[in-house]
Amino acid sequence: MLARSSRGRARTAVVAATLIASVIGAAPAHAVPAAAPTALPAAVPPGDQLDITPHWRTQPRQVTVSAVSAGGFAHETEDSDPAFGGELFWTDFATGRTASLGYGSGTPAFAESGVGGRYAYVRSGAGSHALRDLATGTEEPLTIPRDASYRGLLGDTLLFQQYESEESTQTTTGYYLRRVGDPAGTKIPVTGFPEGAGLHMARLVAGDDTAAVIRFGRSATDPYDLTDLGLVDLRTGRMTVIDAPTSAGQSILVAPVALSADRIAWIDRDRRVHVRERSAPLGPERTYALPEGLSAARIGLVGDWVLAVGEAGGVDSALRRPLVALSPEGVPQTLLEKAEPEINQIAGGAGAAVVGGSSATDWSLLKAVPGKGGGAPALEKLRRVEPLATAVQSLALGAGRLSTLEQDGGLSRGFFAWDLPVAPLHTGAPEPAPVGSEERLEPTTPLFDSGDGRTVHLARGGSGLDVVGRRSAKEAARVSTGKTSGWLADASGRWAVFQGGRPTVAGVLVPGEETLVVDLDAAPGAPSVVKRQPQTAAALRGDTLFAGTATAGQVSRTDLVTGKDLGTVATGATCQATELQVTGRWLYWACAQFGRQGVLDLQTGTRIALPRGSSTGGLLGDGFVVDRDGGSYLRLTDFHTGTAAAPRTLVDSEPLPGVRREGWTVDRFGGAVAYRDAQDHVHVVWTGVPTSDLTTLAARTPATMRVQDGWRASWALSKPAAAWELQLFDPHSWEPVRSFAGGETRGRVDVVWDGRTAAGKPVPNGSYTWRLRANTADGKGADLLVAGSVSVSGGRPVWRDLAGNDMQGELLALDTTGGVSMYRGDGFGGLSGRMTATGAKFATSTVLVPFGDVNADGCADVLARVGDQLRAYRPGCGKVVTASSPYTLLGSGWGQYDVLTSPGDANGDGFIDLIVRQTTTGDMYFYAGTADHRLAPRVRIGVNWKLYKKIVGVGDLNRDGRGDLLGVDAAGVLWRYYGTATGGVTPRVRVGGGWGGYSALAGVGDISGDGCADLVARDTTGKLYGYPATCAGAYQSRVLIGSGGWNTFKALF
Repeated sequence: MLARSSRGRARTAVVAATLIASVIGAAPAHAVPAAAPTALPAAVPPGDQLDITPHWRTQPRQVTVSAVSAGGFAHETEDSDPAFGGELFWTDFATGRTASLGYGSGTPAFAESGVGGRYAYVRSGAGSHALRDLATGTEEPLTIPRDASYRGLLGDTLLFQQYESEESTQTTTGYYLRRVGDPAGTKIPVTGFPEGAGLHMARLVAGDDTAAVIRFGRSATDPYDLTDLGLVDLRTGRMTVIDAPTSAGQSILVAPVALSADRIAWIDRDRRVHVRERSAPLGPERTYALPEGLSAARIGLVGDWVLAVGEAGGVDSALRRPLVALSPEGVPQTLLEKAEPEINQIAGGAGAAVVGGSSATDWSLLKAVPGKGGGAPALEKLRRVEPLATAVQSLALGAGRLSTLEQDGGLSRGFFAWDLPVAPLHTGAPEPAPVGSEERLEPTTPLFDSGDGRTVHLARGGSGLDVVGRRSAKEAARVSTGKTSGWLADASGRWAVFQGGRPTVAGVLVPGEETLVVDLDAAPGAPSVVKRQPQTAAALRGDTLFAGTATAGQVSRTDLVTGKDLGTVATGATCQATELQVTGRWLYWACAQFGRQGVLDLQTGTRIALPRGSSTGGLLGDGFVVDRDGGSYLRLTDFHTGTAAAPRTLVDSEPLPGVRREGWTVDRFGGAVAYRDAQDHVHVVWTGVPTSDLTTLAARTPATMRVQDGWRASWALSKPAAAWELQLFDPHSWEPVRSFAGGETRGRVDVVWDGRTAAGKPVPNGSYTWRLRANTADGKGADLLVAGSVSVSGGRPVWRDLAGNDMQGELLALDTTGGVSMYRGDGFGGLSGRMTATGAKFATSTVLVPFGDVNADGCADVLARVGDQLRAYRPGCGKVVTASSPYTLLGSGWGQYDVLTSPGDANGDGFIDLIVRQTTTGDMYFYAGTADHRLAPRVRIGVNWKLYKKIVGVGDLNRDGRGDLLGVDAAGVLWRYYGTATGGVTPRVRVGGGWGGYSALAGVGDISGDGCADLVARDTTGKLYGYPATCAGAYQSRVLIGSGGWNTFKALF
């Protein structure tokens, strides 16, 4: 991670030096850095900064080379800012130093800046001319007579065009030469022009330090009828005229003429190439047709090969224009697939130079030199051309997620996103992800980060402006505002605030316009614009809308999910807010075009006054505000202590282009600021202001769930988390039934629970406690801990929970007429009031067995042995079973059993089971419940249990996940049998004596609210006692829960 270099405001010389950079051993020149504003404290140290690797533009950086010599080259280099450009530079190959040559004449005239010597022509302004000694860097003024024009510099010879007089510059009388450094300014006239030569339109088109080539015509009527080339000896001024008609092309200043140390070549109007020896310019020549597809505008010479480039147009022409070498016989051979159109002879006979490469990131000034054995020329790199970054037009930053909108030259615009480091150490090279493109964007498109992974922006839709929430290249939600003008004010999660109209200046509202709140996640058919009101300042934090009111200093709050009014807060402002921003605990307000602004701490109520803001607005961070000072430097005001500190410069390397959310932005879910520099490189700097505690901005935690639907919960985080864990607990044992965990998380934690344990078993219906813990990623502030509960229904009912879905057991009682009553457990060890039903009554010999869910409706059902049949009755959740309740016949032959009871899930497979005793043998049989809600074939688990007067299934007594049995023998001793994984039982264990005095026992499940399976017992006097279980295989002392009258029931189940 490198600190940024300081730059001055005169950036053009620096641009050329740094962007046309890499000769080995060369170092770019630096301009004198501009002083940072003296009114501000010291800037943030540059160490905690990350430089984002830019996207390189698909098109190469355009470098127009006008002259090349052995020592360096003259060029105009495309700047990253289209507002800059047109300046000529000289770059020295040996040192890499670059110096400005001024802006020239604005036309691509050959040798205007000089070729083939140690001197360069400098035009620093209108009427300001100088000659620079490239060896020493010194400059001497160049006086150009008022009756002449400067036409070029060849070696140490200056070429001038002579007019009739300074008043009559439309008539040219000739040309003359002058030596650099000649104190007398001796003129050497150019002689040899033929009679009738068109002197006024004659132009220098080729040459070196010993000769010049001037192109001219002889027509008295058509000045562009260029028929001749004049080869001028620079020592004497004597011209040799060559009959060489050439096309004027797009400019008379550019000609298809090349002059090397030993040859001269040109292309005539019929696209034929002519090559002659320089020593015999009027002698024999080689000639051949220029192949189709090659441009006749420029050529070069390398030995006896001619260079030309392909014809191509458009913004990406350089990537489609080949460099071709023509053999002495005119046979073409491609040297390079991609090249710029300019071909320059290298003064001194060293070949020719062209700019090209394989791609925009592999672009160089190349030298073509003679090939071995007379073969095709070879290419050598002279200097790398640094690529241009795509133009960053807007950017957003939220929860460490950087978003940009970028323009690839004259091609497409696209969105990109980076995940930046959010740990305390900000290092690495984050990789970008494309997030799609948009055709109908506004000229300026500020970006917002919603905090949940979305980039939010405006785009033109079919009926006006749309609010777009973009997650990826394939996922983008759109909401039409129905407005033709307006701006985004905020975005958070699923919500965005849109302000209609076009304000006259920043920081004001538009009278008569509206404020809209849109829902980017609106369900199909539901309204997407959820709130519409007269325009007022508005901001979002999670699901809460903060909006200004007509009362100065008063801000309303609304829950956008429920529509509930959450009351108002008082900011202490004495003006009506025109802008609001909110981040975590901080509410920012501004009015009077940011002339007055402040912050309210929503936790403590502290009101913090801020100094006057920038007229273009600032952005709120966690404990600070960032804006631009008068010199366009970013400045930060830190108020996290409750008092605003003096503003300090945040980035002082150079003034930053662009307004907020276009040229720079703030991460309101963290402590970073992102900005783009003048070269469209993006940098992220961490402010050093301590961030607040990790909290939730919004949460969706449904209080109930049906297993069929699942539980979908989410928590919007106030800043990134390093890791998180959600646990769901059994409310009685506090054992986790399911855990979810994740690593680094930005924006939102999302959990979907299917109502099953980690082993894949469905949890019983009932209430479960959840707890979310998350650690701060930045290591600052407190970690997150929140908790709640969710009630599960529609799944596997808790054994004996027949009503209420409350995990409490119920007791069924059959009276002497066959009517059934139900008593609900009250959660405190007792029973609630009696519940009855109006349906038909059972036969009094019926045996009822409260059972599990037999039809997957999530309700506990009841088995009944009616006569010889076993029926599965389905009364429905919370209803008392009657003989009229719907049922399914499970089979006949059940009259052979004198005991039918359910211990719950005896084998621990997740299904409720049935245990019976055969009357004749006393043998015990196990019927396992199945996944399809039936009973498996019986398995004998005990022999001759006739010694027991009572056998009762009582649920899981020791929390091993299996249901257990109790038996009372003839002596009144209570024995306990634990269930096993096979459905059998362990050897019996004595629980205690004295149980013979009870006329009925029933395992009712948990009625005391502790998750342990309790027991009720009725004595012979009709009293009912509860025995709270310990969950360790034993019971506590009995508690009277029914004072009498229970002996009116024939049986308790």
